[in-house]
Amino acid sequence: TQTAIKGLQREALKAKLSLQEVMELCCKNGWRGFEASWIKSTPTKPNNTPSEGQTRIHNGEQQTYYQMVGWTSTGVAA
Repeated sequence: TQTAIKGLQREALKAKLSLQEVMELCCKNGWRGFEASWIKSTPTKPNNTPSEGQTRIHNGEQQTYYQMVGWTSTGVAA
């Protein structure tokens, strides 16, 4: 409901998070609500730099580290 969204937004501001980040936390942890006090420290943005061996799903297809950074496994630009 709109009331629930307003409450999440209020707590997100207190926690210095975006509404989307709070909603993702709620979904990930199975929470039905959120309080800023549940966050022990101000989180930093995740390091989105891919690391070797990492894979992801992008547009429904699995990508390897080399595809994410635009290089082939031999170090040649793709």
